[in-house]
Amino acid sequence: MRNTFLLTILSVMLALTSQAALAEKKLSKAEAEALFTDKTFDGVNEKKNREFRVYSSPDGEHIVVRKGKTKEKEWRINDDGQHCVTGRKEKCADVIDMGNGVYHKIRKGKHTHTLSNFQDGNQL
Repeated sequence: MRNTFLLTILSVMLALTSQAALAEKKLSKAEAEALFTDKTFDGVNEKKNREFRVYSSPDGEHIVVRKGKTKEKEWRINDDGQHCVTGRKEKCADVIDMGNGVYHKIRKGKHTHTLSNFQDGNQL
């Protein structure tokens, strides 16, 4: 009886750990390219608590709209699968799939942006 109880607890713990690991998966280069190419999405800059909306075109144009103002930048996915955006300088970050259509950008170990609501084409 005691062994059955312990096995049940271990099974539940393993299942929960596996689900959490699956939910927080770093995207590969191919997965990141598919996620961003010709997509419009919502974002939040976590440090500044600023919301924005973006369209990432297939040719590398990155159009950011925040508070009715538009900024044009460039984007790419590097060989490590990181999402890179060029403004004054290029910044690259890992993209982590958090599940339920939510992604976190992680740069130098810090959560910098939350991205969600990905839609096909230019929806700006």
